[in-house]
Amino acid sequence: MAAPSNKPKKNRKAPGLDETATAIQTTSRGARESAGGKPMHFNVDPEFFQEFKTFAAMNNLSMKDLLINSFTEYKRKHS
Repeated sequence: MAAPSNKPKKNRKAPGLDETATAIQTTSRGARESAGGKPMHFNVDPEFFQEFKTFAAMNNLSMKDLLINSFTEYKRKHS
């Protein structure tokens, strides 16, 4: 088995404030949200999943958009 190579690291200087300030984006959403959002992990019955996915596709919606729309409507009716 070959040993990992220990290449010497280049001497890099940390970027200055003027170099990093232009890279900072000021938005109402955090970087993770703007790059796809925070994942939600939960399990559903396979039949429900298939029905949900089919409904979303038939209505030209992503599953994410259908979930958001459903929750928005639920909040509207129960608030």
